[in-house]
Amino acid sequence: MMTQKRFFLFALFSLLILAQMPSAFAARNNAATGENRDRQTYGGLFIRSIYAVRFIRDAQDPLKFVIRMISYGDVSGCAEIEPAYVEVKNQGPNIKVEVDDAKLHLKNQDPRYSNYDCQSEMNRAYFDLPLDRDTLLNKKIKKIVLKSKDYGTFSDSDVDIDEERLLLTVHSQWGETTMTYWFYPANTVILYATGVKQGQNVKSMIRDLGEQNGLIPLQDTLTEFNQPRLMSDTYYFTDPSGKFLQQVKDSGDAVKVGEIAPTRVVFDTNGPKDEPYQVDVFVKQPGEND
Repeated sequence: MMTQKRFFLFALFSLLILAQMPSAFAARNNAATGENRDRQTYGGLFIRSIYAVRFIRDAQDPLKFVIRMISYGDVSGCAEIEPAYVEVKNQGPNIKVEVDDAKLHLKNQDPRYSNYDCQSEMNRAYFDLPLDRDTLLNKKIKKIVLKSKDYGTFSDSDVDIDEERLLLTVHSQWGETTMTYWFYPANTVILYATGVKQGQNVKSMIRDLGEQNGLIPLQDTLTEFNQPRLMSDTYYFTDPSGKFLQQVKDSGDAVKVGEIAPTRVVFDTNGPKDEPYQVDVFVKQPGEND
């Protein structure tokens, strides 16, 4: 049991340092909660002072999405984290989200250096807030307020939404951050190249290939949209004819749709020169992180 105690103290110390909350964990009595004797449960894992916000797209419905709040700090070893439970209430132009914190289930098994009595995984506390565009618009939502069931309100975010995009401004003790989520049309496709030389921008070549096949740059449909600046080998389009979209649906995966020929510098006996090389271009539908 000494190994288990050392593991738990390490996990507890790591999360407390990140959270800067001396009483972040609250142990639950196994008998009182009906927990199995083979594990112990601890709550208070979500770090309210600092957390990451991530949008997750619904692949089946372009108007539905999830806002995931992710706590910093991982737990590994003979333990698992049960995601937080959230209760959502609408109060006028506000969405009130009450969070029942994630729980750490510590298994009463001894981890070993080479083998484990339990399956060892990395775990992180988080909770999800599922939303959809039309509900936010119809209810004229302006703010999302996060409240811990045990610790009270810890954050609020401003919502600015129209039919094309959502602007989420998250307020915290570290300042504020504005994030944009786009409601892509159902016929949105993404063209991307593989094997491009590092640092080389081929966006214009991909755009030309797309337009030659009847695709329309997404910014021509979503007026405020900008192509991702850091993705120099990717371009977003709509597919009015459904030519590429149908290929992706039929295959269930990305499909090769052509090639481009950027140039790279090579050296021969006469010195450096530009030489074209072939790069494959694929099409896919937006995934949950696109």
